[in-house]
Amino acid sequence: MYSQMYTSDGEACPYPEENGALMSIALDDLRRSIGNGSYVLAVAGYGETRYRGVLGALRTGCVNCIVTDQRCAEWVIEQEERKQSQ
Repeated sequence: MYSQMYTSDGEACPYPEENGALMSIALDDLRRSIGNGSYVLAVAGYGETRYRGVLGALRTGCVNCIVTDQRCAEWVIEQEERKQSQ
């Protein structure tokens, strides 16, 4: 399982000690992969509890393809539109 913790603003978080056994790729390495033409796919589970995580994943700049439900996608678009209009 690959994992990298991040905030809803797309900033990297330090790993909690209990997650030390997870394999991960640093956010900067994922960004470089996208810059080199690779695809980074994120799959988000269904439900409102996932919305902020999806938004944060997109804001990291490390994901260029995402699979989620329609309500989540609409919420994410609404949040980005609000942020840009400020």
